[in-house]
Amino acid sequence: MGKSENDFRGSVKIRIDDNGETEYMWLDELEYDNDIFKGVINNDPQLVKNVKLGDPWQAGKDDV
Repeated sequence: MGKSENDFRGSVKIRIDDNGETEYMWLDELEYDNDIFKGVINNDPQLVKNVKLGDPWQAGKDDV
C-alpha cells in the first residue's frame, strides 16, 4: 500500500490564541490536507482556556 501526502506520523507544535494569550502546543495523530494540519492536542495548556488535552484541533501551516 502506498503512502499519500496526508499519511504520516509525527507531531507539530502549533500556535493557539485565546483572549490575548498565546501558547504553543503539540498536535499529534496528524493528517495534512490542503495546507491544514488536523489532529489532537497532546499537552495540557498553561495559558489558554479554549483547548484541553485530547481535543481535536486543526491549524494552518502558518500556525506551525
